[in-house]
Amino acid sequence: MNIIKRILQDKISERIEPNKAVLLFGARRVGKTVLIRELIKEFKGQSMLLNGEDYDTIALLNAVSYTHLRAH
Repeated sequence: MNIIKRILQDKISERIEPNKAVLLFGARRVGKTVLIRELIKEFKGQSMLLNGEDYDTIALLNAVSYTHLRAH
């Protein structure tokens, strides 16, 4: 698959900081997951990719706390 680098990718990359979350919202099937995966490739630190439509993610976020998220 050919990945098209988006202007938005650079803007998001500039704002990424350690210990901060990046949330990406948008319509279905517009490339949010592809964009996040490209950002993660460039990011040198640890990352966690969660999908809000995944049942395990929903269960995880229902009991959300900083300690709980760090453990997963």
